[in-house]
Amino acid sequence: MADFSFSSFCAGGTIMGVRGRVPLPEREREMAAGDSVCCVGSFEGWLVGVKANKGRYFGDRRRFLMNSFSRDVIRLPLPSGASRSADAYTRSLPIINGSGVLHCTINAAKCVMLFWKVVLSSSPDSGSKCVVAATSMVKDAVKLALWRPGMKSWSVCDGNLHMLSFGKFTTNLLVFEICEDDNGLMVSRVESCVIKLPGVMGTANETWSIVEWRGKLLIVVTYFGEFGHNIIEIRVYEVDCSTNPATFTEIKSLDGDCNFISQLSSKSFRLSHYDVVKDDLIYFMHGRSFDKSVYNMKDGTMTPITADMSEDKI
Repeated sequence: MADFSFSSFCAGGTIMGVRGRVPLPEREREMAAGDSVCCVGSFEGWLVGVKANKGRYFGDRRRFLMNSFSRDVIRLPLPSGASRSADAYTRSLPIINGSGVLHCTINAAKCVMLFWKVVLSSSPDSGSKCVVAATSMVKDAVKLALWRPGMKSWSVCDGNLHMLSFGKFTTNLLVFEICEDDNGLMVSRVESCVIKLPGVMGTANETWSIVEWRGKLLIVVTYFGEFGHNIIEIRVYEVDCSTNPATFTEIKSLDGDCNFISQLSSKSFRLSHYDVVKDDLIYFMHGRSFDKSVYNMKDGTMTPITADMSEDKI
């Protein structure tokens, strides 16, 4: 894309067309001449942009954070932070209740990463302790990278790193604990929790989304019919990771809040801070047209919210 664009909600709760465009930073615009810059994450007013090499297996060329309103830019370092392997610092951790070992490295001498999703723990404003977590996939090799303002390179972890890991017979929730020492951010513990949820009759497949809500972890499951073209049911579960298998309790209300779920990020909002959005709603903004809908937890109905927008505006 040449610029980032955004939309807004009108008083009825539907999405308006594109209301404004955010120009790319000058340096990134010059680097992107003839190519596209992708948005791979967001947090409140901040967007995460990446410029990939022409060959996808060569990784990203540029990574940056940009505030949509102030236009402030934070340029992120490359994953390779050392010229010699002796400068690298590595820690290996066993996966509790799982198999395999997680290897974490800071100042990797050579590391190719292609970011496809990035999440932020908070706003990366000056003096912030924001943690940036990015997932990368190159040739089926999945990696997790961690960064905090002030670090000159990323902490890169190899292993089975999906927060939700889908196997042939089981689905696991991976829980990471992060610490910080003189070398930077590092994973201090990783645990695998088996997920067992009741099935829904008449469904062929499902999608899972993770949302933090009032300090609790929620999993939103969307059940689809045959060929995945119609939504049969949506269920919301609160997760308790203190047991294994983890305990899941279905909830029917967000206590007046609402959730936004997209391919890039998921976020919960307290309605006391906003006037135009109704309570106990879940807004889905996935890539497929039938996923751009709002789900009402009170009556179980789904309503399209982007009927007046073309695909290239989402």
